[in-house]
Amino acid sequence: MNVLIIILSLIVIGLLANYIGKLVEFLKLPSLIGMILLGMFIGPAFLNIPEATLSISTYIKDIALVTVLFIGGLGIRLDQMKEIGRPAVLLSIVPATLEGLAIAFLSTIFLKFSFVQGAILGFIIAAVSPAVLVPSMVDLINRKIGQDKAIPQMLLVGASADDTVAITLFTTFIGIYTVNYEKKRKDNKIQNDKKAHDYGLFYCFCKIVWKICKIMLTSGAQGDILRFVVEA
Repeated sequence: MNVLIIILSLIVIGLLANYIGKLVEFLKLPSLIGMILLGMFIGPAFLNIPEATLSISTYIKDIALVTVLFIGGLGIRLDQMKEIGRPAVLLSIVPATLEGLAIAFLSTIFLKFSFVQGAILGFIIAAVSPAVLVPSMVDLINRKIGQDKAIPQMLLVGASADDTVAITLFTTFIGIYTVNYEKKRKDNKIQNDKKAHDYGLFYCFCKIVWKICKIMLTSGAQGDILRFVVEA
């Protein structure tokens, strides 16, 4: 039953996304905007599509990303790769790296982040969205626009490698931040345990002193005081 629900819901979502995208294009806007709005509307916030479909959303997103990149690869020929190799490599490494580091530096000034936190933010922003770029570049290739210098192909190759660079650096800084966070948490735990131990000793000392004073005030017997100290 769940399989049938998933299949039917995916068919309905696909048809709605296609028609909403075309409707938004009539307004001279990217079709992706309409698809995003549709996803917000039919998601858990409003209509709440079946839980079975949401449970496999991660796999659907992975399949969609692979499909988009595959379609982008179909628009690139081997001879074009040889021609645009060096510019595409520079286009994939330099912009993402500079953009991520610039945001990391500026976030330490304006947002009061640490450099590592700023780098995490920077490389999230620096990553190119294949869902936006690839369909646009494939459309330019089909319309024979920018073919004299193979600009759409260059952007397709550069964007794919750009995502790899941005995700690699993002993962690296996430790892650094996680290690530092775990180390700080362990240090705080050690300090808290030490404070608790010191407070415990101080409490025991105060309790002994209080009992001694209480015995002195009530009985005044030195033997009782000595016996209490020995027992304590």
